[in-house]
Amino acid sequence: MDGTQAVEVIASWRRILIEGKAEQITSMLADIEVRLKTKGFERDPEAEKGMNWHHHQRNKVLCFVGGPLAGPRLLLCLNRVSDRRVRGGTYSLKSSANSGPNEVAAVVDDVIRNVIVPSANLHLLKVTRPRLGPISVVQPKTMAALIAFCDVATGGGLPLADPSESAWRRFLITASQEDVAFDKEELMDWFVSNGWTSEDAGSLVERFVRESTLLAEYSETGGS
Repeated sequence: MDGTQAVEVIASWRRILIEGKAEQITSMLADIEVRLKTKGFERDPEAEKGMNWHHHQRNKVLCFVGGPLAGPRLLLCLNRVSDRRVRGGTYSLKSSANSGPNEVAAVVDDVIRNVIVPSANLHLLKVTRPRLGPISVVQPKTMAALIAFCDVATGGGLPLADPSESAWRRFLITASQEDVAFDKEELMDWFVSNGWTSEDAGSLVERFVRESTLLAEYSETGGS
């Protein structure tokens, strides 16, 4: 693979989304730890301590460090954002030999294909790698706010509950501040791939268009 393809494979770690019942998620994470040991990875308590420091935080991060003997040494984290959802989290390269983009991409791809996906399938969980297509132009803070909204709200249906409404407003305001450009079909596909029904996804897209237009008009008039 060329350099661009390698970077895309590595970045796909953060797009991993696993959904299902809470007890199946718990069993899968234990199984993933066992499987990763066969790939040369171990849990990293220090990294986890740094990411799970707040006793009120809703999510829990699991970190694994290691890799093949003759290959790059990586830190790969999984973020249990709720009882029913796990996302790919932080990844980083540790000092090691053979750590070019292609070598790193090969390890990440191997873990996804031969650890994450088989374990999720074994536990009857849905595993996807949602992404917005090439038309939408979305800045990092807006993307993070969109992911946070989906993690809070998906599965609750419409109308949104109070916590979901708060997450929606943060997403809407961040998108307005960063002046992003969503393609409507890509945004709808994003919502569907993140667990919303097609009907609810369509309603959310229309709401986003309506409310972001109002915010833009309000901004243009100076808030008057």
